[in-house]
Amino acid sequence: MNFVINTIIMMVLFVAGIILFTINSFNREFILGIIFLMTFFVGVNLYGLITRSLSTRMLSYMIGTALLFIAGSVFGNYGVEQKAIGYSTLYDFSLYGIAISIVLIFISSFFFILGINSKIRLVNEMPPPIPTPSLIALESKATKNHHNVIESDDWEEASIADIESGEYSF
Repeated sequence: MNFVINTIIMMVLFVAGIILFTINSFNREFILGIIFLMTFFVGVNLYGLITRSLSTRMLSYMIGTALLFIAGSVFGNYGVEQKAIGYSTLYDFSLYGIAISIVLIFISSFFFILGINSKIRLVNEMPPPIPTPSLIALESKATKNHHNVIESDDWEEASIADIESGEYSF
């Protein structure tokens, strides 16, 4: 139950950071938006590490989502710019802004793929210990196999007819 509550709290904090980033990005205050996004992102990570409820899948999805929003903001603010000419407005495309937003989209897709392929495991969780076989279990298996073995010097090879008769087992 605590895991669900902690996950909801982390998601609310992350969505609040995304909303503040988006508002500042639309107002063309990109640096202030990045500061808000990173502050809430660090807050979510600290809360998840303290409560031990942050999984690697959730972390990679959050990084991918944040980079996707940043890529959209870079494209909108620096890739496409309005240029006033007389009575009409044209758009000026900046190749640097478009290239940076495409690189950020590729990086965010890497984190989404990483999240899809990761096993659900907490970030600060210790790996499970490797089980060692006990000597009692090994001895009981060894003694169990010795009861079924019959030692004899007069063994003979069974023919196919003997095996098919069902009288002898192999």
